[in-house]
Amino acid sequence: MLEEFLDSVLIVDDNYKEVVSLQKVLEAKDIWVTNRDDPETLKDIEIPLKVRKLLIVDLFLRNDKSLQENIGVIRQILTNVIGNCAGSYGILLWTKHDEQFNEFEQKVFKNNEKYTLPLFVVCLDKTKYLRSGNYETIFEDIEKKLLENKPAYFFMCLDQLIKKGKSTALHSFYDLAKESEFRNNDLVYLLNRIGVNYSGAPTHEPLKLETEVIRAFCDMLYYDVTSQGSSSIDLFDGTVTEYKGNHNSKKIAFANLNSKLHLDFDTVKTVFPGSVYQILEETELFALSSAPEEATKIVIEITPPCDFASGHRKSARLIGGFLTPYSNEKKKKLSKYPSLYTELSELHINGFENSQFMVFDFHYLGTLTEDQLKDETKFKCLMRVKNSLLADIIQKFSSYSSRLGIPTID
Repeated sequence: MLEEFLDSVLIVDDNYKEVVSLQKVLEAKDIWVTNRDDPETLKDIEIPLKVRKLLIVDLFLRNDKSLQENIGVIRQILTNVIGNCAGSYGILLWTKHDEQFNEFEQKVFKNNEKYTLPLFVVCLDKTKYLRSGNYETIFEDIEKKLLENKPAYFFMCLDQLIKKGKSTALHSFYDLAKESEFRNNDLVYLLNRIGVNYSGAPTHEPLKLETEVIRAFCDMLYYDVTSQGSSSIDLFDGTVTEYKGNHNSKKIAFANLNSKLHLDFDTVKTVFPGSVYQILEETELFALSSAPEEATKIVIEITPPCDFASGHRKSARLIGGFLTPYSNEKKKKLSKYPSLYTELSELHINGFENSQFMVFDFHYLGTLTEDQLKDETKFKCLMRVKNSLLADIIQKFSSYSSRLGIPTID
């Protein structure tokens, strides 16, 4: 798996003679290698190096400097070469001292915004290869180290599964028009139909659907990626049964994961079903007496996608709700009311400092025109909920609004 992952390597070592045979081993595997023996050459480079899958670096690039200073030199290399737009990559550190490696690893993963964090950091003793006179076992040795780091190995495998699935998806789509003499025209037409179908946008409205096409392809990638196989590692073997970080970091992680699963912050001007708007100007229609004092009042568009797609929507159908700082106690209290949608847990919402609890109140149902919702003095589009969440909200609302009852005399 490692050989499939590695297609490019950057070696930074102050002694080129010690790694020249390593470069030959890598190039024999058709891996693109760049070798720098002076980290100063990586400062202020006019044309930034393209990101490499593996950075191989000597811990003591400067023998006259301390451990901490050399770690600082390497972190500066990561800033200059990797930056914030990197894909997945790893670091191989030359050192034979575990305590030095542990300090390096802690510093590299220290929270900073100057470079993308690596998938993995492993260390090997370079003198072992120098004594043997070759680097032939380097792939096997790195992979053994990675097998001790299950998340890193899993994500490295996932990177390859996605790459293979992406290629399969693209080729299979191109094949749809391979018999057509108007292939380019027909492919554009098919892409447009995918975007219209995925967004539910009316076909008579001229919309920019590139983002919707990308979303649709991401959904179609599901099969093409999963059909490539698995990570070949027993990630869930029962040895990890609890979160060992502090409670606050766990809450932040949960909030971010929930948002990735349920929300889309790439907002567009079109009022799509699932669009969520912050109410900037108080309105009697959505007074939301159920909202806590510190809450941010919102509305969500719930027009059935079929009505939206066919152009039958006369105005936006809305349910009122609110965002409020999340707590388990608050969720437990509000969940007692059948008129409130309280299925979600804590969420990370762009523009809000704390994790939020998103609640909808089925008592507050109303309609507004699309132009009214687009009035930026009264409403602000925050996000779009994903299709699965929108379907659940509509189902719960339909169930609540269609319940039957009869008056009785007690």
